[in-house]
Amino acid sequence: MLLHLIEETARHGGHAEFIRETIDGATLFPLLAAAEQWPDPWFQPWQAPTG
Repeated sequence: MLLHLIEETARHGGHAEFIRETIDGATLFPLLAAAEQWPDPWFQPWQAPTG
């Protein structure tokens, strides 16, 4: 049952990620880089589009 819950959470979380990305253009790693203030230069922290 636990594995099923993990699978369903991942599946539906992916759907929500796709919808949010479609709306504002942000993806997972740039959002995390912005939220957690990563010093790593591999990911440019996400910023909301202006205008």
